[in-house]
Parts: sequence; structure tokens; C-alpha cells
Amino acid sequence: MQFLMLALLGTLVGQGMRRVRMLRHVGQAHAARNLYNRYALLLGVTVLCAMGGQLLLLAGNGMFHLGTALPLHLCSLMGVLLYPALRSGSRRLWEICLYLGVPGGMGALLFPAIVACDQPMLMAFCFHLLHCAVVAGPWLPLALGWRPRPESAAAAFGFLALHACVALSLNHLAGTNYLFLNLPVAGTPLAVLGEGSHGGYVASLAALAAALLGLEGLLAVWVRRRWPETFSLPLHGREGQRRSQRLN
Repeated sequence: MQFLMLALLGTLVGQGMRRVRMLRHVGQAHAARNLYNRYALLLGVTVLCAMGGQLLLLAGNGMFHLGTALPLHLCSLMGVLLYPALRSGSRRLWEICLYLGVPGGMGALLFPAIVACDQPMLMAFCFHLLHCAVVAGPWLPLALGWRPRPESAAAAFGFLALHACVALSLNHLAGTNYLFLNLPVAGTPLAVLGEGSHGGYVASLAALAAALLGLEGLLAVWVRRRWPETFSLPLHGREGQRRSQRLN
């Protein structure tokens, strides 16, 4: 189910990217910006519905508590940040969502860890919808001419390390398992890493994240050489006016 959902959402985002690029190429900057904003809003509403649905199901099953209610798992946090990343114009925030959200979401789709409840199909639908949006959404700004900077892979690792510190602290104080830093999920590759000591498990996760982000940074170098960043379309009209004044 999840990969059909990803294909459908990915096709929708891909069609939006194609239309935005077409409008940019014919000089319709205002129309391209408006269309981009509508697709960004659609992705934001998708994430809101998916996360809201999960929280309602948790509450209805008596499982809404500190260990489940906070968006401190990686993909939940990326879901919260997705719409601001698409609409704020912050290149760094977008790159963090791209570098962390895409591989994190794909890992969750390949090895889903879905909370068991009395409505398993609904919970699975909301779970997969959230992760599909986290995987597909960050690609949208490529239609504006943006390209991820390789050095931002290091910034993404720093953001992840800070997030892990917060999760570890809460896990220690409240007995939660955010980021699966206390206990790995059974039936996933994390279970192999968790066979040793807790310190070794956390260190293995950090090394795995560093290696993955390093590969993403190298891929970004190749992408920028293969498809150089074009004159990127600002998200706001006033930003475009200021850029035009500087060029003049």
C-alpha cells in the first residue's frame, strides 16, 4: 500500500514541478510562484491530516501520552517542518528536510513501525501518508531552480545531533523511546545494531547517519555539476523586486 501511495503522491509532486518549471521558462514568474504555493499548501495539509489522524487514533485507543504525542521521531519532526521549509524561503531549512526527511521517510516505508491499535488500517494509512509526504515534498523547490548545497549535509548532521540530544534527554527522564534511541524496532536493521551495549548502539546510529549524509553530500556535488542551479525563483514578490533592483 505504501509504495502505491508514494507513487501517486510522487507523480502529483512531479506534475507540479513540471508545470512550475514550464511557467518559469515562459516568463510567468507570478503564476509559477502561485502554483508552487498551492502545491506547498497541499503538502502541508496532507501532513497535517496524517499527523492529526494518528493523534486522534492514539487518543481514541487510550494511547495518547508523552511517549507518543510529541513530534520527536525524525519523520514527525520533518513533517512539522515541511511546510515552513517549502514556504519560508529558508534554503537551510529546506536542505535539512531534504537531507534528513527523504532517507528517513524511505526507511520508515521500507521498515514500518506502526503503533498497534483497534483501527490498524486507518493507523497504517495515516502513517504511510505522512512518510510519503516527507519523502516526496522536499523535491518541490527543485522546480524553482534550487539545488541542495553539499556543505549543508554537515548542517543536517548537526541538526540531527541536536535533535538526538533532546530525544535522549527526554527518553532518560520520562522513559520514552523517541528516535528509537533506547530500544531498536524489532524486525528492522536497527535490531542488528542494538544487539550490543546501549552506548555502542547509539554510536552505531551516529556513524550510520554520518555515512549516509556524507554520501548525500557527494551526490549533491554531482547533481550541481550535472544540473547547475539556475536563476532561482523567489517565493515572495517583494524578494524578487529587491533582487531586480540589485541587478539594476
